[in-house]
Amino acid sequence: MKFKLLFYIVLLFPHFLLAQNMTDLKALRVGDSISHLVFRNLENSDREILSAKELKGKAIIIDFWTNGCVSCFEAMPKLENLKNKYSDQLQIILINPWEPKDKIFTRLKQMQKQRPDLKLPALPNIYGDTSWRYIFPHRTVPHHIWIDKKGKIVSIINGYDATEENIIKLINGDPLNITQKDDFILQGKDVRKDFLLDPFIPSLKREYYSAIFTSNLTIGSRQLLNIDSVARIFRKTILNRSVLELYMIACKLLPFEKKRILLEVSDPYNLQYPNDPGLISTWAPNNCFSYELVAPLEFQNEIHEFMLTDLNRYFGIKKGIVGNLEKRFYPAYIFSISSDYKGKEMPKSQIVDNGKSYSYISQPASHVFSYLKEQLEDFTKPIAFVPDPNIKPDTQITIELPKSFDNMQKVTALFKRQGFTLALENKEIEMLVIKKKR
Repeated sequence: MKFKLLFYIVLLFPHFLLAQNMTDLKALRVGDSISHLVFRNLENSDREILSAKELKGKAIIIDFWTNGCVSCFEAMPKLENLKNKYSDQLQIILINPWEPKDKIFTRLKQMQKQRPDLKLPALPNIYGDTSWRYIFPHRTVPHHIWIDKKGKIVSIINGYDATEENIIKLINGDPLNITQKDDFILQGKDVRKDFLLDPFIPSLKREYYSAIFTSNLTIGSRQLLNIDSVARIFRKTILNRSVLELYMIACKLLPFEKKRILLEVSDPYNLQYPNDPGLISTWAPNNCFSYELVAPLEFQNEIHEFMLTDLNRYFGIKKGIVGNLEKRFYPAYIFSISSDYKGKEMPKSQIVDNGKSYSYISQPASHVFSYLKEQLEDFTKPIAFVPDPNIKPDTQITIELPKSFDNMQKVTALFKRQGFTLALENKEIEMLVIKKKR
């Protein structure tokens, strides 16, 4: 009987745990307490399980992130430094509730082939626990939950407000004058489903319109493409973007191609986010915009052309600027393989961190190009990077790449010893040019 009783207790124990967890899945908002929450399966921590009650007396920041969020990775070292600086009064916990650990690290390894500097910090981290998506619902990242020393949620915000000044206020219990974030609902509207522009008469069929709106940071920044196959229309919605980002989207530039941009205007400050994240909340209301385009499905291939026309029409009047892709002659480093290259395809493809350099072993040429483009391009100098068009992107290359490009004479000598050339020439480069309207 004792054995049977023990067997049933062991069998039912996970269900007791599940019932306890289900009570925690109520969505929490500003003003709620987190004292009932438990952080389980913590990594980079001396404790695998940590209750929120044990953290009372410390300010807490929960940072939600995903692998696809480059800005999340770029902000993490700053958060780690602030955690180390205020370690007795601050706890930071990273949570990725969208992806399991194996997928996260597989994708991170792939990303590191083009950005070897992307790393996860030594902060407590939780991977793939989907329950956190119900406790703190969100659609965009970084998504921050700020909790005071008493365990009460005081702010739910975008990551850019995580400045040292604001963190000191959180630690001291001072008021935080920062914009709250609500990814899902704003004044009864679901931004995932609803049009930004409603018809005057509901029975009117939406056929075609485009509109530019002011910003509202409570709903974050995102792009949405909705296709209505019944009404035969599509809707492209872009929320809370700088003027520069809107032009990048219209011209099909990716976020990591920001260096291929020329701002030939007298005041570029208003076109792009300020370098100091603490200024974003006051900067954005006058300098961020949302855009929406609704059109018949047969026009879908014209999205970017329509958008660029709309931006030039509106900002041509409002700011006196226009933006377009143009070809300009610029000094460019041309990467090529010399005739005496003797590299052999190695059995194991990998990237090795040597301290002052990276060894790219049997890597596709495209990965080498991405690294060199990131390191060398700077259109403020101006300098571009262009690979030899005869090198196929999937060509396997083994090469040592320096971390520092301050001494180009040493860099070119290093390349030459390995059978590669990096020569500076004038080259016609396509770039996004935003300039004063004539």
